[in-house]
Amino acid sequence: ICCLMVVTAFAQKEGKSKLFTGQVKFSNTIEGDVDPQIKANMPPEMLYRICGNKTKTTMNIGLPMHIIEDGDSCKLIRLLDIPGQQIAVVETKADLDEKHSNYEYRISKTGDTKVICGYECVGYNVITWSKEDEEEIGSSLCYTTTEIGSGTTINSASTPGLEGYILY
Repeated sequence: ICCLMVVTAFAQKEGKSKLFTGQVKFSNTIEGDVDPQIKANMPPEMLYRICGNKTKTTMNIGLPMHIIEDGDSCKLIRLLDIPGQQIAVVETKADLDEKHSNYEYRISKTGDTKVICGYECVGYNVITWSKEDEEEIGSSLCYTTTEIGSGTTINSASTPGLEGYILY
């Protein structure tokens, strides 16, 4: 399985301001011998609209889906547009804290830096550890920038404690 991500970022920067307003667009491509059902469920692209520590993700996984993350209040809202009904699922800081309480996120800097879409990014290794099973359940290498969003709350829904906006 091969996933190719093309990142384009459009933004307005004012000097050293930490408030970013703009969008990041990811295009997903799967190559090779892949289960057709997995391929069908992969959104062809994902659009992130960002303003400060707030992010709206739009994708189509057979149905339009919008995910709104408010990093300042640590709230997550999922909006699903199902024929005949619209569903909103709201997760508060308490809900997210409870969900994340079963996991430990071991975050370490790699010491590597990259410039992605004109933004200086720092590399991190992130290991997700199950407290219940006492084993690693996933790991990833990611690159974040503090020029888009700031602090650790921008990732409170996905990876608590990871600083900056993930540009991979």
